[in-house]
Amino acid sequence: MKLYINSNLKVKKIEKFFSLKISHKLIRGLVCSKGGRNNQGKITLRFKGGRHPRCFHLLDFKKILWNISGIIVRFDYDSLRTSLLSLICFSNGILSYNLGIQGQRLGDCISIGLLNNRFLNLKKGDSSLLLNLVDGFFISNIELYPLKGSTIVRAAGTVAQLIKLYYNKSKYALIKLPSKEERLFSVNCLVTIGQICNINHFLIKFDCAGISRHLGQKSKVRGVAMNPIDHPHGGGQGKTSGAGGQRSQVTFKGKVAKGQKNSF
Repeated sequence: MKLYINSNLKVKKIEKFFSLKISHKLIRGLVCSKGGRNNQGKITLRFKGGRHPRCFHLLDFKKILWNISGIIVRFDYDSLRTSLLSLICFSNGILSYNLGIQGQRLGDCISIGLLNNRFLNLKKGDSSLLLNLVDGFFISNIELYPLKGSTIVRAAGTVAQLIKLYYNKSKYALIKLPSKEERLFSVNCLVTIGQICNINHFLIKFDCAGISRHLGQKSKVRGVAMNPIDHPHGGGQGKTSGAGGQRSQVTFKGKVAKGQKNSF
């Protein structure tokens, strides 16, 4: 597959584009929304439902493809994650989704497992073992245990720092996590160089009710505004304080809401 890249590092032409466009649909799918119902159709979680349809993407957290390089074809939005996804076309023609790294652009080349020398130059988006890095590297997408797949530091804008490799002459590395916690990881754990993209995700605000409705959050209705069949506080003539003012505050299941000891 030949790639032609212009001065802006954007893919201008990719041979066999239509086959590539069709094949990437095999690693995508729709998420079935439950709407707060169980397998019997009964509402078990109130004020949920009506959200926008979502798609899931199969991500390669275990890095099944090893000792290989690829090129970033495009960036996709994932409704199940806070960060963007980068679609990688590897040298053998296989497509895979990875978490996007801050600073990456279309047409950038990445490598997975090609670096066996800790003194080689690493760039953003490359995946390698901790033993190939040096102190001070900013990393993300970290494995807790070797060969278990990346599990932590995957949210938008998160990044960890490698403090000390071979801590106290052991086979562990000291890493400072985004929560400021310092933890030991095996030097055989897989990590990705760089910070997760979409660093401004924390600035998102729900300015109107429609945004919450698209996310599946319905407005919460007070019990006193319901009918007696829907809530113990419902009913009564005019504005009353629950069941016509004849009942103390209870939950929608009838349990006392205030004044009771907490159950542990």
